[in-house]
Amino acid sequence: MDALIKKNPLAMITAAIVVGGLSSVAVKFVIESMPVFMAAGLRWIGAGAIFLAFGYAGMRHLRKKDAKNLAIQALLQTVVGLSWFAGLSYAQAINASIIFLMSPVFVYLGSVLILKEPRSNRALAGSLLSLSGGLLMFGAPVLSGDSTNELIGMALLTITSVGWAAMVIHSKQVINDKNIFAVLSLRYFAVGLLAFGISLGVEDARELASVTAESWVWLIFLIIIAGALVNYVIYKGLEYVRAEDTASLFYLDQLVGAVGGAVLLSETLSGPALLAAGVIVAGVIVAHPVHMTRTIFYRTPHHSRLDDFLDWMRQGYKSINKFVHRFF
Repeated sequence: MDALIKKNPLAMITAAIVVGGLSSVAVKFVIESMPVFMAAGLRWIGAGAIFLAFGYAGMRHLRKKDAKNLAIQALLQTVVGLSWFAGLSYAQAINASIIFLMSPVFVYLGSVLILKEPRSNRALAGSLLSLSGGLLMFGAPVLSGDSTNELIGMALLTITSVGWAAMVIHSKQVINDKNIFAVLSLRYFAVGLLAFGISLGVEDARELASVTAESWVWLIFLIIIAGALVNYVIYKGLEYVRAEDTASLFYLDQLVGAVGGAVLLSETLSGPALLAAGVIVAGVIVAHPVHMTRTIFYRTPHHSRLDDFLDWMRQGYKSINKFVHRFF
């Protein structure tokens, strides 16, 4: 696998992003026949077990004083994990992809407000434009006469997007390249166990007997393919290409999710929703996405505290190599 990635890094990264972009579509297929919280529990526990397989050694790098930050990380992951599944039980996958385009915007705003990073007027203007598009997304169901369930779903997915940004910013307090997968496994186990607890209280476990084979296949996809393998290919491939060559590819993730929702799930966007999507995309373009994506994976001449966190995150993911060589 390593040789193939080294030979065709851009092609492999693109393929991985395309596959990973189907995550929200996969969730929709899973929860068609499986109770939502039960599905969430299986997904997060399964992914947590994979991370633990190659992150167990990192447990010794966790300190007692990290307990508070680990608890905050677990809480944020729980918010993200449950709101994602719950939101998709109400809203379309195509709407999730549009809303998740605002995630870098929330990270930028958080870096300015919380980490006191230098403010860019262009990035700020683009962020505000994207946020206005987000507000339009909430008005779209009302203007088009759609069900209020869609509005509830989009609210939950917005919580997912904001929660993810908060988790990224806060992670700097506890995660490093030695314990990253240990922390991820703890976070995933936390949300998975809570999801199972909720499922026991509000869902009927006997419904598992009626889960379709298709749903099981998509669940396995969410756990293994969209988790370990996709991340491995992306982060390994980035060792062989320049940031400028890959920056725009990372927005392909949400584009694939939107197209996947339209093609695989026959989802559509109303006129107001299309307008809102256009405003969000315009805001991302104004905010100069090439620079925003570059900071996720590469050092720049003006290396910031947020860049430090994102840089060790990239380094930590190299540990996936151990897992891939162990099982593949």
